[in-house]
Amino acid sequence: MNQTDYRQANGSARSRSRAARRRGGRTLVEMLMATLISLFLGTALLMLIQSTMTARTSVTDGNAATRDVRQCMNTIGNNIRNAQMYSTNGVFSTASTSSVTCYTNTTGTTTARYWLDSTVTPKAFKQTVGGVTTTLLTDVTSVSFTYYVDPSSTNFTSPSTWSTTADSHNPTAAEIPTIGAVGITVTVTNGTVTRSLTSLVRLRNSPTRTHI
Repeated sequence: MNQTDYRQANGSARSRSRAARRRGGRTLVEMLMATLISLFLGTALLMLIQSTMTARTSVTDGNAATRDVRQCMNTIGNNIRNAQMYSTNGVFSTASTSSVTCYTNTTGTTTARYWLDSTVTPKAFKQTVGGVTTTLLTDVTSVSFTYYVDPSSTNFTSPSTWSTTADSHNPTAAEIPTIGAVGITVTVTNGTVTRSLTSLVRLRNSPTRTHI
């Protein structure tokens, strides 16, 4: 091989080497870019999935909390509304902030208690009938009763027409026979969602009257 041929061959080899290095550099950059793009896309997809799961959980918890707060309110309201007048004692044997015991007959021999047990975690809304206590709901965080009296035995139209008992949440034995309505506030927490519901229950059988 003469000198000219050698230089040509050597130059061709160097050119191929440089081209190979350039291709190798481009391949590395392309791999890095592809990896970076994949990371961005993966992160975005993960955030989307997490957001979807959070929204789904929030909706599920919200629906459950709404259902439970209505169930608790309906249970309390229906039973208080239908409580029976026992002689001159009224429809309640005891009444306090978060517990009420109703007479279920006119002879005073049977009662039903509805109360919030705050000694357990989570708190539980319970019912005691005939000495047997059952848990109705476990996600009730608070129950509050407000008692309205009707000294004149007139019809109830709104809370503003009647006054509350001296202690609005704890009536005395003398005040119980004059109670004609009970305000109820229930709060329920399910997962991350809290729901509250307030209602006013007009007693059908208290105080004693010829009509409602």
